[in-house]
Amino acid sequence: MKFLKLILDYEDAIREIEFSPTVNLIVSKKNSVGKSTLLRLLFYSLGYAIPSTKGINFSKVKCELIVDNFGKRLVLKRKDDLLTLVLKNEELSFTLPDELEALHAIIFQSPNHAVTANILGAIYLDQEKGWTLLNQGVVIGRIRFDLKELVGGLAERMYEELRSELNLVSSELKKYKTMESLYEYQTTLMDLKNETSSDDYIDELERDHNVLLIEKNSLTKQIKDMEQSIRDNAAFVRYIESMRLYIKDDGKEILITRENLANFEDSQNIIKTRKKILELKRSKIEAKLKKLNQQIIQETELISIQTEIQKFDSQISELIINPLSLNRIINQLKQREKELKKSIKNVIVSNNAIIDDMYFTIRNYAEELGVIEYMDDNKDYIFTNDLKSLSGAVYHKIVFIFKVAYIKEIQKYLKTTLPIVLDSPSGREVDQENIADIMRILNRDFSVNQIIIASIFSNYSFDEIKKIEIKDRIFELSQPLATNDI
Repeated sequence: MKFLKLILDYEDAIREIEFSPTVNLIVSKKNSVGKSTLLRLLFYSLGYAIPSTKGINFSKVKCELIVDNFGKRLVLKRKDDLLTLVLKNEELSFTLPDELEALHAIIFQSPNHAVTANILGAIYLDQEKGWTLLNQGVVIGRIRFDLKELVGGLAERMYEELRSELNLVSSELKKYKTMESLYEYQTTLMDLKNETSSDDYIDELERDHNVLLIEKNSLTKQIKDMEQSIRDNAAFVRYIESMRLYIKDDGKEILITRENLANFEDSQNIIKTRKKILELKRSKIEAKLKKLNQQIIQETELISIQTEIQKFDSQISELIINPLSLNRIINQLKQREKELKKSIKNVIVSNNAIIDDMYFTIRNYAEELGVIEYMDDNKDYIFTNDLKSLSGAVYHKIVFIFKVAYIKEIQKYLKTTLPIVLDSPSGREVDQENIADIMRILNRDFSVNQIIIASIFSNYSFDEIKKIEIKDRIFELSQPLATNDI
């Protein structure tokens, strides 16, 4: 894949940026003029949920991106959440973000969501998170990268059922943890209430009202059930009579009727009596409810304004939460979540040649960049999260070599090349010598890839490079961006 041209239309300002298929340097002499914005709009045009930059609302930008993809010319036109993909004479429309997966399945010519969902985290090193994101975390906005998911997808490991159960368990765990927080909040409310020795009279009246209402509803259901029983019994007797059944008694045939059915009327009367008792109880409760309603109205008139936090506190205080049961359920869910994550990892890493290939690629580049001593002699190192002790320069290099290892494996799987986009590679305790080492690897091993770099520095050594200079903010220029070759 190579970006050919990006056309932007924002508040009647139209900008066209043409890209070289080799190396592109988006450069300016000062920061905050739109370099990162331009990179973000590239991926926004591909359908990603890229957050807007300061001063530019992406949802108001009309984007048209022309891409050379698998030897075919694609045109992507995006305005807000509607994206149209033009391939030859065919137009396909997608509503984002709901249809992003389907869009990327076409663009990357793969239905493997575990791979396509992690491409951005491999090829785009955003200036804010890109140079700190290693194998799991946020790429930009709410877009995440997960190396385990990626290598599982590249090896085409099947674990959908485990993943579905894990999502369900994790969702339930979040709910119970929220409930746990509510219980803690409820306990705090009770402590404050005890300290101030004050009661909310209206809340008490409403609680009493709710209790009585529950009792009334329960009695109403029982009364309806008894009424139904009376009707059913009567209907059954009518059915028996319509059958004109006889019983024999000492040679006599006796017709079965309502009158000679033993205990029928007594049973019916018992049900009717119980029904009347329940109706009497309900009448008493209705009288109490009426009285409470009047009291609530009177008290409410005295307090015409009640803050939202008071309402919330009132609702929380009425919750019935069993802390022992809650703690037990949370522990069970945590244990199950841990088991499922372990099972998924076992499915992914067991005899996975992708992990071996990534690990040895990383080792080779680590040796070349002089950071091999910071690596473990274990292929599971690619999933490490123990990087706190690394200095800025070392960490910077390790992130880079991890990313190029990802790119190599994704390209082998998709059977195509991918663009490599670097936002502000300089800085972060990295001197120009280290940057030169990184660029040397890109120039040597990724010469067929399109490389796009945004930087305030212009002294990058490549065999062929195109300079896209931003002299002022993108949409404040009176003419198109300069695109002069160096």
